Amino acid sequence: MKSILKIGTLAIILLFFLPFFTQAQPKAINGEIDLSSVDFKQNKIYNLDGYWEFYWKQFVSPYDFLENVATEPTEVVALPALWTKVKIKGKNLPSEGFATYHLKLKLPNSDMIYGIDLPRIETAYKLWIDDELLVKVGQPAKSKELSVPSWQIKTLYFKPKQNTIHITIHVSNFSHSKAGIAHRITLAEQNTMLRNKTFSIGFEIFMLAIVLIMALHHFGLYFLKKNNYGILGFAILSSFIALYILTHGQMLLNFLIPDIPFELS
Repeated sequence: MKSILKIGTLAIILLFFLPFFTQAQPKAINGEIDLSSVDFKQNKIYNLDGYWEFYWKQFVSPYDFLENVATEPTEVVALPALWTKVKIKGKNLPSEGFATYHLKLKLPNSDMIYGIDLPRIETAYKLWIDDELLVKVGQPAKSKELSVPSWQIKTLYFKPKQNTIHITIHVSNFSHSKAGIAHRITLAEQNTMLRNKTFSIGFEIFMLAIVLIMALHHFGLYFLKKNNYGILGFAILSSFIALYILTHGQMLLNFLIPDIPFELS
């Protein structure tokens, strides 16, 4: 038991300090990010952080970006961040609404298969690479009656038609206090993304197993020493941590129960 706790503690410490050892990466500026000079074969994960174009209360067609007929964006917003932190005419946007996010991305070559890892987006969206719809989570819409919320983590793979591509995301939220893209979108070469995804899921399963073992162990101790409420409290706390791991990060609960209702999730 003690060795499991030591391994778990070391894993948490390594995960905490990992960002301090990562190198600076290109950032999106005015809705465009240039990764044409990076080497994706070095097994690196690149963040699509920075300033994306943002069209409030508009579902702009991907074709408008390809044909350069899109209107001026409402704002250029920093990602990752909730859109409730965006100010238009001096006022923060409400959580309920819909919008389009757009990023022009320059890649080193179009012969490679890339992977894009999408976080939980609040709370329904569609994503296109150029004019190809790659994924739909829930049903983004312009009204609460037509929208269908859903929380899912998605990893997609695509081969670009040219070196410069357009990423278009339609997002709507009428079901939660959070809205927009609050978590990081990442890009990598296909095999690198597969390894990273496998590690992330494996790590969370490992942490979940540790916490569940701790919870079961302390529940067992409590039944042997029924007057020790400290042991019971720790067992309950461990159970809630396990539930948190299941419903956050890689959202393992959605892997186990793909059709879980949004309200329950």
